[in-house]
Amino acid sequence: MNFWNTIYFGNPLRDWAIAAGVIILGFSLIKILRLPVLKRLKIWTQKTDNSFDDFLVLGIETVLIPFFYILVIYSSLRYLNFSGKTDKIIQVAMLVIFTYYVLKLLSSAVQYSIFTFLDQREDSEIKKKQARGLI
Repeated sequence: MNFWNTIYFGNPLRDWAIAAGVIILGFSLIKILRLPVLKRLKIWTQKTDNSFDDFLVLGIETVLIPFFYILVIYSSLRYLNFSGKTDKIIQVAMLVIFTYYVLKLLSSAVQYSIFTFLDQREDSEIKKKQARGLI
């Protein structure tokens, strides 16, 4: 019997190694691309006068990149064969994580909109403090 064909939790060791390789490769790729892309985006946003592009870069940094990490893990797990119950748990967990990041993005967008609106008013700092209590 070949070592790579040894079954662990219903999957050959070869499939586990491929899934681990996908995670390592995916994380490495995200890590390598993240720094230069964010650096270029931040340089670009410093050249503009508006704050919307700053908000977009912050959204990429706090929502999109962490979501990519989760997506890499989910993609590698999809390569493996699990029981119906375990597969359903993985799908529900991914749905919960996806919902969390969508809500985080929407919350940030609402907060950005409110603070941008308040910046145009008198006593904006006092109103911002009040808005932070509500958001």
